[in-house]
This record gives sequence, C-alpha cells and structure tokens, in this order.
Amino acid sequence: MAAAKLAKILLIEDDPADAELTMRGMASAEVPHEVQHFSKGDDALIFLRAQQRRAAAELPRLIVLDLNLPGKDGKDILRELKQDDALRHLRVVVFSTSALPADREQAYQLGADDYVQKAADFREFIKRVVGMMKAL
Repeated sequence: MAAAKLAKILLIEDDPADAELTMRGMASAEVPHEVQHFSKGDDALIFLRAQQRRAAAELPRLIVLDLNLPGKDGKDILRELKQDDALRHLRVVVFSTSALPADREQAYQLGADDYVQKAADFREFIKRVVGMMKAL
C-alpha cells in the first residue's frame, strides 16, 4: 500500500492561541500533514520565496492566512502571492475575526479560495481546511 501524500501547510497567524487551535484542529483531521507557522507575513513571504527557488515540490499546498497581521497585513500578503507567477497557484484560506462584508469581498477579489470568520464557527473552519487538505 502506498504511503499517504504529506499535505504541506503554511499557517500565517500572529495570535498564539489561534495558531494552536488551528494546528490542533488540523491534527484531528487524520490527514498526514506538516505545518510551518509564521506570526509575521513578511517572514512567511521570505520563506515562500526561498522555498520556491529550491523547487516547486518544497512549496506548501495550502496557506491559512489571518488578515490582521503585524507589518504587512493579510491583504498585502494575498495580493503579493497572487501577483507572483510562481506562487499564485497556492490555495489560500483566509481565517479572520473580521465579519465585514467588504473584507470578505476584498479577500475573494485578491484571490482567496475561502474565507472563514474566526469567531463565527471554528468547527466549520476546520471542516473546510480539512476538506482542502484531503484534496491536496
């Protein structure tokens, strides 16, 4: 029997409690995965570009992105990802406290694959992320 493919995930979240909850939720998915966590968007972009220079196989297949980050915010990160030919194919789930329709709409316009409000339904968020993990 072939080994299950490892889902590489990049978590960009500055709140330690939210990062821990997200990683626990992903662990409960029983999908083989590896999470690389960054609390600053700038650091995550540096990491992605370094990985991209090594080989496409090194890139994460899924990014979980908070909108409210120190330095470059999630919208800036999303914009840069989708403008970079080598990174635009990466799937991005925005996970934010913002319930503003304008934030949701802008995230989708910038290329997000999904948008989930943190406080609204953590279980729904995990369900959606797990669904994407299984599809990787």
